[in-house]
Amino acid sequence: MIPLLTLLLQSTIYVPDDEPTIQSALYSAQSGDTVIVRAGTWPESGIQFLGKAVTVMSEDGPTSTIVDGGASDTVFNFVNGETAASVLDGFTITNGSRWDGGGINIEEDVNLVPSSPTIRNCIITGNVGVGGAGGVSMRGGSTALFENVLIQGNETTYYHGGGMNIWECFPVLVNVTVRDNEAAGNGGGIKVSTGPSSITATNCIVYGNYPGNVTFGADTTLDFTYSCVQNASTYAWFGTGCIDQDPLIVNGSWGDVYLSQTAAGQMVDSPCVDAGDPTIAAFGTTRTDHLTDTGVVDMGFHLKDSQPTLEITNLVAGQTANFNLSNCSPGGAAVLAYSLRGGGPIWTPFGDVFLTPPYTKFALTVDSTGRASMGANVPASAAGMSVWFHAGDLTLGALTNHLAMVIG
Repeated sequence: MIPLLTLLLQSTIYVPDDEPTIQSALYSAQSGDTVIVRAGTWPESGIQFLGKAVTVMSEDGPTSTIVDGGASDTVFNFVNGETAASVLDGFTITNGSRWDGGGINIEEDVNLVPSSPTIRNCIITGNVGVGGAGGVSMRGGSTALFENVLIQGNETTYYHGGGMNIWECFPVLVNVTVRDNEAAGNGGGIKVSTGPSSITATNCIVYGNYPGNVTFGADTTLDFTYSCVQNASTYAWFGTGCIDQDPLIVNGSWGDVYLSQTAAGQMVDSPCVDAGDPTIAAFGTTRTDHLTDTGVVDMGFHLKDSQPTLEITNLVAGQTANFNLSNCSPGGAAVLAYSLRGGGPIWTPFGDVFLTPPYTKFALTVDSTGRASMGANVPASAAGMSVWFHAGDLTLGALTNHLAMVIG
């Protein structure tokens, strides 16, 4: 259970409204805060979470929110013992350059405490590892979670791991696509170096990297399920639901990030469509027509054009509070819920809901602009009460930021 005082101190910081840069927002943030970054290109590098349990999320998704490292350093640097509660959500991470880990670098802190952040709904592309690990470098026992991430078009100019280089770490990959990365050494896609190291991957696509897609050294353990991995069918780690076929990735309005599907106008269906782990809910889209995926989840990265956002104003006793959701699926359905008991969390297939039962829900209809809103009268006797809020886009299967507030 999260301490009450911590929850009441949580806040949302907008960039650039409240702070001019992502890094300055992280300096200002306290653990439990959410940093929401407006659409645009942000020229920053060497960004650190400083060990804080903060969610940094884009307002409009990775296709509209780009962090450009200017070829001066790694773009995001997790080196302060971050945990899974340090969340990076919804960015394109590009033009980073470093000896290891041009896009994202993850290492243990000065006391050898592993850094294990959550990387979600991101595109990592166009980064260079001068020595190794063009896209992502991991060292020092990290158990980082990569969830719905595209690692594409990164390179090393000297050593291994064009997409990812993993040294004595234990990452978990879910719906990650690693393609068209290149290494000067080996492991164009993923290099799992001499361990102890392991990688657990579900619903992933690793294809079209040079030289080689997944290479591994001694004392390493690989576990791939419901994944498409090129030239891997003879390995013992090629597990349940895995395939070794061309994923048939096609170009669309946001580039070559989609799967070929007859329902979206292509001639053939990708073998990765409806081929993921049946216990994981479908979300986002892999279709060029951007219709939401349904049924069994597809393998690989799913595009989520925007991140649903919850804003609450005028939460004052005796007045009408305003609840606004934005960046939802136009014409879809959403839900808003609140609890007077606490901030959970409750596990769901779409992520943790930060409410403690019992909670009250309201169904909302999203308009053609992706917005939903409602007003509610706040009882005059409620001044000083603590309330926890969370909302979600039911059509996208995506949660908003969560808020803990005190009625004024």
